[in-house]
Amino acid sequence: MLANIQENVNLQAESKIGEEVAVTFACLVSVEGNGNTVRPTIRNVDLYEANKTQVRRDQQEFQNLVWETEDRLAANQLEETSE
Repeated sequence: MLANIQENVNLQAESKIGEEVAVTFACLVSVEGNGNTVRPTIRNVDLYEANKTQVRRDQQEFQNLVWETEDRLAANQLEETSE
């Protein structure tokens, strides 16, 4: 019997100012919900410094996506275990 199936989702996004990437965000989301940390990487320091407000909004939007993904994975796991 196949058991203990776990789904992970690798999320990645960019915070762009115009056509330039200021920061990239990454997170490996696991169904357990532990260690789902957003990892920002500043790609252009000057662009980041000049646009922190926008980059931080983008980071919050990415964090919300991580939480939504955690919730979806947890709901899917509950459905599978109740079947």
